[in-house]
This record gives sequence, C-alpha cells and structure tokens, in this order.
Amino acid sequence: MDEVEVEKRKKRLEDLKQQSLELEKEAAERERRNEERKKQREESARLALEQEKKEEEERQKKRDERRRLREEEEKQFNAEMARLETEKLNRRAGNSASSTPSPPSSISSSTSTSSLNLDEDPEVKKQQEEREKRNEERRKQREQQQKEIELEEKRLADEREKRRLERKQQMEKDSKSIQDVVVAAKTSSNNLSAFLPSKDKSKKEDEDRLAKEKLESDRLAKEKADKAELDRVEKEKTDKLEADRIAKEKSDKEEQERLAKAEKERLEKIESDRLEKEKADKEEQEKLAKIEADRIAKEKIESDRIAKEKSDKEEKERLEKVEADRIAKENADKEEQERLAKIEADRIAKEKADKEEQERLAKIEADRIAKEKADKEEQEKLAKIESDRIAKEKADKEEKKDWQRLKLIELPKRNQTKKKKKDWQRLKLIELLKKKLTKKKKKDWPRLNLIELQKRNQTKKKKKDWLKLNRTELQKKIQKKYNKKKSPIQPKSQITLNYLLKNNFRVN
Repeated sequence: MDEVEVEKRKKRLEDLKQQSLELEKEAAERERRNEERKKQREESARLALEQEKKEEEERQKKRDERRRLREEEEKQFNAEMARLETEKLNRRAGNSASSTPSPPSSISSSTSTSSLNLDEDPEVKKQQEEREKRNEERRKQREQQQKEIELEEKRLADEREKRRLERKQQMEKDSKSIQDVVVAAKTSSNNLSAFLPSKDKSKKEDEDRLAKEKLESDRLAKEKADKAELDRVEKEKTDKLEADRIAKEKSDKEEQERLAKAEKERLEKIESDRLEKEKADKEEQEKLAKIEADRIAKEKIESDRIAKEKSDKEEKERLEKVEADRIAKENADKEEQERLAKIEADRIAKEKADKEEQERLAKIEADRIAKEKADKEEQEKLAKIESDRIAKEKADKEEKKDWQRLKLIELPKRNQTKKKKKDWQRLKLIELLKKKLTKKKKKDWPRLNLIELQKRNQTKKKKKDWLKLNRTELQKKIQKKYNKKKSPIQPKSQITLNYLLKNNFRVN
C-alpha cells in the first residue's frame, strides 16, 4: 500500500515538473513576444518621429516659399511704383517742353497750380489706396496662414497625446501579462512546494521574489525611459515650433519695417525731385515767356496780313467751288430723273407682261382644275357603278350560297320525311282520280297535270321562304321538326347538318 502511494506521489511530481516546464516555456515565449512588441513600438515611434520631422521640413519649405513669393511681390510692386513715377515725371517734362509759352500772368498761375502738394495728386492717391489695399490683403493672408499653422500644431499635439495614451495602455497591458506570468509561476511553485523539501521551497520563493522584483524594476525603468523620451521629443518639438514662430514674427516685423522705411525714403526722394524740377521749370518758363512775347509781337502783324490774304483767296475759291457744285448737282439731278423715268417705264412694261402671264397661267390652272373635277366625277361615277356591281355580285353570290346550303339541308329532309308523304299523296290522288275517271279520261289528265304544277309552285315558294331565315332559326326549325317526328335517323342528320353549316359546304 505504501509503495502504491509512493508511486502515485512520484507520478504526480513528474506531472507537476512537466507543467512547470511548460509554464516556463510559455513565460519565455511571452517575454520574446513582449520584446518583439517593444521593438515594434520603438520602430513605430522612430517612424512617427521621422514622419513628423519630414512634415515639419515640408511646412518650413512652404513657409520659405511663401516668404519668397511675398518678397517677389514687394519687388514687383516697388518696380511698378518706380516705373509709374518715372512715367509721370517724363510726362510732366514732355508737357512742359511741348507746351507753348503763355503771358506772364498765365505762367504765374500755372506755376502756382503746379506747386500743389503731392498728396493732392489723384494718381498718387490712387496708388496709395492700391498699396494699402494690397497690404491689407497680405495681412489677411498672413493671419489666415497663422491660423492654419496653429490648427496644424493643435492637430499634431492631439495626435501625439493619442499615441502617448496608446503606448501607455500597451505598456499597462504588457505589465499585466507579466504579472499574470509571475502569478502562474508562483502558483506552480506553490504546487511543487507541497511535495518538495522545505529547503527547495524557500529557494524557489527567493528566486520567484527576485524574478518579480527584476521584472518590476525593468518595467519601471522602461516606463521612465519611455516617458523621458516622449517628454524630450515633445519639448524639442514645442521649442522648435516656438522658435519658428518667434523667428517668423521677427522676420515679418523686420520685413514690414524695411518696407515702411523704403516707402518713406522713396516718397521723400520723389518729393524732393519734384520740387527741384518745378523750380527749374518755373525759371525756364519765365525765360522762354519773355523771348516768346517778343517773337509773338513781331509775328502777329505778319500773320494777320497773311491770314487776310489767305481768307480772301479761300473765300473766292469757295464761291467758285459752290457754283461748280451747283452746276454739277443740276446735271446729276437731270440724269437721275431721266434714269428714274426709264426705270419706271421698264417697271410698268414688266408689270404688264407679268400680269398677262399671270392671267394666262390662271386660265390654264382653271382649265386644269375643271378637267380634274370632271375626271374626278367620272371616276366617282365609275367607282360607284363598280361598287354597285360588286355589291350585287356579292349579294347574288350570298343568295346562291344560301340557296345551295338550303338545298343541301332540305335534301335529307325530303328524302327522309316528305318523300313518303308526297308519294302517298300522289298515290292517293291517283287512286282518287282513277276511281272518278269516266269516259272523258283524256280530258281529265290535263287537270291532273295542273295540280302537279301547283304543287311544284308551292314547293318553290317554300324554298324562297326558307331562304329568308337565318342560320340559327333554320337550325331551330329543323331541330323542332326532328323532335316532333322523333326520327330514328335524327342524330346522324343533325351531325350532317352541323358539319355542313360549320364548313360552309357548297353545292354546285
């Protein structure tokens, strides 16, 4: 009995050892899977950082591109403004050089007008308004871009927070699975300790405690390292974004200050150039006005004389031209009247010919219509005659068909019913006549023939009456006669009659 107990205990110990080995294998497999998951997480974190770095580089490139485009727009705007100012100055210089000198009073008024402030010039005002409008549009665009950048940063921060929470949950899940492994190992060790010596039991407990402490320390170190890495990456990103934002604001501010300074210097230069040019123009105009006044005084007398001679000559030429135009107009009117008279005569002759042609065509058309009407009446008359003939032929044909059908129907009846009666009547009449015959036997025979003739006429009349009946009434009448007589051949006769009526049997 003791040996059996020992064997059972040994067998149970072997089973427990096998279970512990399997649990150790499972724990090693879990550890391997945890390492793989850790590597995958590190790889995904590295890829995410690289992706974020690439996105940040792309955003920086876009910002640089937008800055470059703004600089190009500013350069184009400045070049356009300089070109407009140059054209304006050239136009003013050309107008002052090409304009004829005026008296001193007009010169003084023009100089006072040209000495107005630059701000009152409509072109300058228009350019300033356009520049302000473009600056406002660029400001709105920068604000919109800033909003988009802030939204993008917020989205990236949300994504980072989400990934951090996912990693934290995964780490908690891994730590829980490790704790489960430790608990399972501890349970198995407890099962083994019931059968092992106390020394092995304490040794196993120490090993389990050390393994558990090691796993816990590894987990805490891993969590701390992951957290430090995440904090470092987050701080680097926030520092970089803040530095980019500050640098962008600083560059935008410097750009605005530079543009404002350049605009101010340009306007001051334009104003100084304008004042110097106006002063030089005023002195030049005064000098030219004095010379021009002397020249005008000399040329005025000569010009008046030449103008008078020229006006007299032009008046004479005008009168001659008017007379020639009048004569030419009279000749042209006369020729036009003759041409119109000829055209009117041709038109009247053409209208007369057209009228005669229309009358002739109308007469031909009337004759044609009358002929068509007569032909149509003749055709209608012939068609009516033909239709009457066809209707008559059809009626005759139908009457012939009905008579033949009636004859065919009457044939069995005469053969089956009336034949005996007629033979009997004939025999009876013959017997009666034989009994009453006298010596005038030869004279009585014509009377007998007359009786036979009357019978035949009566039969023909009955045939005509039968023709007037339709098919349904004829069937009813025949059926009624058959029912009254109850002839033994009625079924066969009825079948023959139905067949003939159904197939429209004809008798020639």
